[in-house]
Amino acid sequence: MTEGVWSVNVSPDRGVFVSVSRRNVLAFGAVGVVAAAINAGGLSGIANARAAQGVTVAQRALPVFGAGGTTLAQTVVPGPANSQGYRKLVDGPGENYSARVLPGAPTGNIDFLPSFRITAFGHISDLHIVDDQSPARVEFLDRFANTDEHPDPYPTGSAYRPQEAMSTQITDAMVRALRNIGRGPLTRIPLKFTIVTGDAVDNAQFNETRWYIDLLDGGKTILPDSGFIGRDQSVSGVALTAEASYWHPDLTAATPHNTYNLAGFAAMPGLLAAARRPFTSTGLGMPWYAAYGNHDVMVQGNLSVGTTVPINAQSIAVGNSKMLGVNTQLPVNFKDAGVFTAVDVFTSGVTNTRVTADPNRRLMSTSDFVNEHFKTSGTPVGHGFDPNNGGKFAFYTIPSADSDMVQYITLDSTNSDGDLLSIDKAASGCIDNFQWQWLQNVLIKNSSRYWDGGKIVHQSGVKDKLFVIFCHHTISTMTNLIPKSGSTTNPIPQNPKHSGTELASLLLNFPNVVLMANGHTHRNEVVSHARPSTSPLGAGGFWEVSAASHIDWPVQSRIIEIATSGENVMIFSNTVDLDAPLSSGGDTSTPMALASLARELAVNDVQERDSTRRGDIDDRNVQLLVPMPFKLPALKVLYQSAATNQLYRGDQNSGSGVLAGTSTSVTTRTDGTWQCTFISPDNVVWTQNVNGGSPAGPATMPRPAAGTSPTITATTDGGYTIAFVAEKTLSLWVIDQNGNARDTVNFVLPNTSPTIAPLPNGGWRAAFTSWDGWLTAADAGSSARVAPGLQPAPGTNPAIATDTAGNFKIAVCGNGSNRLVTVTNTGTVVDTGKTMKAGTSPAITHLPTGGYQAVYHGTDDFLYEVGDAATRRTEGGLLVADNTSPVIHALPTGGYMIAINARGGNLWLVGPDNIGTPYTTTTLAPRTNPALTH
Repeated sequence: MTEGVWSVNVSPDRGVFVSVSRRNVLAFGAVGVVAAAINAGGLSGIANARAAQGVTVAQRALPVFGAGGTTLAQTVVPGPANSQGYRKLVDGPGENYSARVLPGAPTGNIDFLPSFRITAFGHISDLHIVDDQSPARVEFLDRFANTDEHPDPYPTGSAYRPQEAMSTQITDAMVRALRNIGRGPLTRIPLKFTIVTGDAVDNAQFNETRWYIDLLDGGKTILPDSGFIGRDQSVSGVALTAEASYWHPDLTAATPHNTYNLAGFAAMPGLLAAARRPFTSTGLGMPWYAAYGNHDVMVQGNLSVGTTVPINAQSIAVGNSKMLGVNTQLPVNFKDAGVFTAVDVFTSGVTNTRVTADPNRRLMSTSDFVNEHFKTSGTPVGHGFDPNNGGKFAFYTIPSADSDMVQYITLDSTNSDGDLLSIDKAASGCIDNFQWQWLQNVLIKNSSRYWDGGKIVHQSGVKDKLFVIFCHHTISTMTNLIPKSGSTTNPIPQNPKHSGTELASLLLNFPNVVLMANGHTHRNEVVSHARPSTSPLGAGGFWEVSAASHIDWPVQSRIIEIATSGENVMIFSNTVDLDAPLSSGGDTSTPMALASLARELAVNDVQERDSTRRGDIDDRNVQLLVPMPFKLPALKVLYQSAATNQLYRGDQNSGSGVLAGTSTSVTTRTDGTWQCTFISPDNVVWTQNVNGGSPAGPATMPRPAAGTSPTITATTDGGYTIAFVAEKTLSLWVIDQNGNARDTVNFVLPNTSPTIAPLPNGGWRAAFTSWDGWLTAADAGSSARVAPGLQPAPGTNPAIATDTAGNFKIAVCGNGSNRLVTVTNTGTVVDTGKTMKAGTSPAITHLPTGGYQAVYHGTDDFLYEVGDAATRRTEGGLLVADNTSPVIHALPTGGYMIAINARGGNLWLVGPDNIGTPYTTTTLAPRTNPALTH
């Protein structure tokens, strides 16, 4: 291959391709081609994105229980450089979450603590599993990016990487890291799946694709070798070339003029052989899904695998001729390259060498790549791709049950329809029109309201879901609109391509879209996309979260979690480092040691030493807020601080003091607002909502009895009722929303408190222990013993819950036995046989699906549940603080949540998934219980 014309292209994600044209003289402007490629996805896209980041509110130390293995606990950073600029890696401090709010969204009075968990998943991108011995690679272009030889370097710095022989070991270490973490560090939800957002492989080859699938599946023998197995034929091996622009680890003595030896890279004899040794893959141990990237579909991410004119890409890949360089010298500085033709540069020929051909290097079409995912031992079979279209399409939705709150959508953002005339755009992305129409239909299906371009469309009977979009390209790199014909002069009107700008506009028309996760730029980055303040849909938008690559520093992945609190959807993303030591210490005997070495080499790559791919502090561990687009489960959590005895909602200090040793009660009114009651430090029953607080009744109202706490319920007529025990008389009093207080003339046992629940007629029903020790229920007009002979234990409080028909169930700690006993309005008594901690009280709620669920503090201090949903001890054995009792609240959208003052004074939440989550770093006041409502 000494005859022909070459053109040079650099992809925005560091992909490089060189093409050969036989007998055709094609003129290219080097500066124009390469600069266009950068602007398509790298530097200008990042710069433009940074201009609209959104508001970073604060660095927040949220209550993370499972931070181990993530950068919340510890980071990996470059250490000081030696005289040659080489840096070892060192431990750095963990990084807190950066809380960020969309531009235009309110930033005041935000509850930043997530109270309802929705989902958690892993996010890996740009693995770039490399067959570094492939003839279809052009490593010789990398030298033009070296600043020591080219002060104004060529942007070709990804043609060769010193660590690329260890790409399989890097991915195995990242897979192991995600598997070991296993849960969202904040929500503690088990990772539902891991998504690979494209560029799983580097060169669209079969062997690379097989390695990648087997690495993620686990339990497979990975043989990262090709061609002549056991004989290295890479440019790093001395048998192929002694070129000074490559690192040759097998050379026992440093070469004086070798670029990498001068940069501090030491000799490591036997490294390449070690990197080619077979090993058994770890596997994610969870379902995983795949998105399609430009390197998965195109040679070096730039040229269609089906190209036959002017070169046959497939023949080169499976052939036996390896390109090593050219004999014509390019200008030293990129700015001086000017306009040239390939003939001018390469008339003196291409330098080749013979290598061993390998059919496993064959290039994969879209259908080949998609269908290979059905040859898997992992789940799900096909990893998201649809088996019914023969591999024709690489976009899909992840199956979503009606009860799921999230619909995941995976897009194919690649465009391989160009030819050599459009190769400068090839690495960038778009959305084709067929997929565009499909996407709109998917979005409409689970949106009760959206903007159609002229009006807000309201759809009744539609199940709203949050939308999470997966794709490879970032919004700013979807600029490749080359039509199907492959020529800008002969477009196909019925299948136009849509840009990232268009895609962002479309997604902003659907308020339920909250997140896009992608890769491509090899950089940790978070970009906000907000609706204009004038939008009829109101404030909101979505966040774009991009993950770094595995092949370049910082060699990281992400975990993404979604939760709600108050009026916001909350997206948490934190970066994850390899499961590998900081240094291999020269060891090359294990895949873990090789992964460690590869990461160290990546940070020292001579073109990457000033890399910004790690991202800014607010691109890494982030808390991203989106105004809630529709009614989602969310909790208001109230509690008293141990330091001040002041009332908190979430992490917001209300400024109201609470009498020490008493607890707060909270409810949600029919208009969706919350209302609480508590005893002030001067011993007055107060009520408070988001607008502030005041005494609940008139000044003539008696003060509450010592050792008691008030209780509140919303009533179906839109109001609320507070019940408390009056001092001196120990009579049960009630107060309505208008401040009217009255004595029910029911007398309560000292040191016990009532509970109260709504009735369908707008009234209320209270449960309490009467002055003579019997369990009693009362409403506005009457009272009666519930079950003759049933006495709650002294110092404990009964709990009552009602259904929509007015039936009720009461739970008590039985006198004498301390066993949990329930009784219904029909007098049915059930001794559950569950023994409670003496002096503690149960809590009970009516489930929206029917039945009841109770919780209690066990004799062993663990939290327990009993009822129609589950009977169990909580996951991990969650310890309840001394002299406190749990609370439980049913969510109208389904499920329930439990809150406790946990051992140590931390507030924990537990859901029906039996997973406990720390809620706040604020220590709760001793002997007090938190309060919950939706």
